[in-house]
Amino acid sequence: MPRSKTKKPQIEKPLYFGVYGNARAKFLKERQPALFAALKSSGTLDEYLEGYQKAYVIRAENLTKQYEKKFHITPWLRQVNYFEYAKRCFQVQVAVRDEIMKQLWS
Repeated sequence: MPRSKTKKPQIEKPLYFGVYGNARAKFLKERQPALFAALKSSGTLDEYLEGYQKAYVIRAENLTKQYEKKFHITPWLRQVNYFEYAKRCFQVQVAVRDEIMKQLWS
Protein backbone atom coordinates (compact mmCIF):
# COMPACT_ATOMS: atom_id res chain seq x y z
CA MET A 1 0.00 0.00 0.00
CA PRO A 2 1.57 3.32 -1.04
CA ARG A 3 2.10 5.93 1.61
CA SER A 4 0.15 9.08 1.21
CA LYS A 5 2.24 12.16 0.96
CA THR A 6 0.90 14.45 3.58
CA LYS A 7 2.61 17.63 4.35
CA LYS A 8 3.87 17.94 7.89
CA PRO A 9 2.53 20.97 9.67
CA GLN A 10 5.09 23.73 9.73
CA ILE A 11 6.40 24.25 13.21
CA GLU A 12 7.59 27.72 13.92
CA LYS A 13 11.22 27.51 14.96
CA PRO A 14 12.03 29.40 18.13
CA LEU A 15 14.08 32.48 17.51
CA TYR A 16 17.10 33.33 19.58
CA PHE A 17 18.26 36.90 19.89
CA GLY A 18 20.10 36.62 23.18
CA VAL A 19 18.81 36.89 26.70
CA TYR A 20 17.55 40.45 26.37
CA GLY A 21 16.11 40.12 22.87
CA ASN A 22 14.23 36.99 23.87
CA ALA A 23 12.93 38.61 27.05
CA ARG A 24 11.58 41.49 24.96
CA ALA A 25 10.00 39.05 22.48
CA LYS A 26 8.28 37.25 25.36
CA PHE A 27 7.05 40.57 26.74
CA LEU A 28 5.62 41.58 23.37
CA LYS A 29 3.92 38.21 22.85
CA GLU A 30 2.30 38.31 26.26
CA ARG A 31 1.56 42.00 26.79
CA GLN A 32 1.49 43.58 23.33
CA PRO A 33 0.50 40.83 20.89
CA ALA A 34 -0.73 43.32 18.28
CA LEU A 35 2.68 45.02 18.13
CA PHE A 36 4.42 41.63 18.01
CA ALA A 37 2.19 40.53 15.12
CA ALA A 38 2.69 43.83 13.27
CA LEU A 39 6.49 43.64 13.60
CA LYS A 40 6.48 40.02 12.50
CA SER A 41 4.20 40.56 9.51
CA SER A 42 6.19 43.59 8.37
CA GLY A 43 9.43 41.61 8.57
CA THR A 44 11.03 43.95 11.11
CA LEU A 45 10.76 41.75 14.21
CA ASP A 46 14.28 40.33 13.84
CA GLU A 47 15.83 43.77 13.46
CA TYR A 48 13.79 45.10 16.39
CA LEU A 49 14.85 42.29 18.74
CA GLU A 50 18.48 42.40 17.62
CA GLY A 51 18.47 46.13 18.38
CA TYR A 52 17.11 45.46 21.86
CA GLN A 53 19.75 42.79 22.44
CA LYS A 54 22.60 45.09 21.40
CA ALA A 55 21.30 48.05 23.41
CA TYR A 56 20.82 46.01 26.56
CA VAL A 57 24.22 44.32 26.30
CA ILE A 58 25.72 47.81 26.37
CA ARG A 59 23.39 48.75 29.23
CA ALA A 60 24.44 45.62 31.15
CA GLU A 61 28.13 46.46 30.67
CA ASN A 62 27.58 49.98 32.01
CA LEU A 63 25.51 48.76 34.96
CA THR A 64 28.15 46.14 35.75
CA LYS A 65 30.81 48.85 36.02
CA GLN A 66 28.55 50.90 38.31
CA TYR A 67 27.74 47.94 40.54
CA GLU A 68 31.39 46.86 40.70
CA LYS A 69 32.17 50.25 42.23
CA LYS A 70 29.19 50.02 44.57
CA PHE A 71 30.18 46.52 45.77
CA HIS A 72 33.88 47.51 45.95
CA ILE A 73 35.11 44.85 43.56
CA THR A 74 38.80 45.43 42.98
CA PRO A 75 41.83 43.45 41.76
CA TRP A 76 43.16 43.74 45.31
CA LEU A 77 40.07 41.98 46.70
CA ARG A 78 40.55 39.19 44.18
CA GLN A 79 44.10 38.60 45.37
CA VAL A 80 43.37 38.89 49.09
CA ASN A 81 40.01 37.11 49.41
CA TYR A 82 38.92 35.29 46.27
CA PHE A 83 35.80 33.85 47.91
CA GLU A 84 34.53 37.33 48.82
CA TYR A 85 35.45 38.57 45.35
CA ALA A 86 33.46 35.77 43.69
CA LYS A 87 30.50 36.35 46.01
CA ARG A 88 30.40 40.05 45.17
CA CYS A 89 30.74 39.36 41.43
CA PHE A 90 27.72 37.08 41.66
CA GLN A 91 25.78 39.77 43.53
CA VAL A 92 26.62 42.21 40.73
CA GLN A 93 25.41 39.78 38.07
CA VAL A 94 22.11 39.26 39.90
CA ALA A 95 21.59 42.99 40.46
CA VAL A 96 22.30 43.81 36.79
CA ARG A 97 20.03 41.03 35.53
CA ASP A 98 17.19 42.05 37.84
CA GLU A 99 17.40 45.72 36.88
CA ILE A 100 17.52 45.02 33.16
CA MET A 101 14.68 42.50 33.25
CA LYS A 102 12.58 45.03 35.15
CA GLN A 103 13.29 47.57 32.39
CA LEU A 104 12.54 45.09 29.61
CA TRP A 105 9.19 44.17 31.16
CA SER A 106 8.00 47.74 31.52
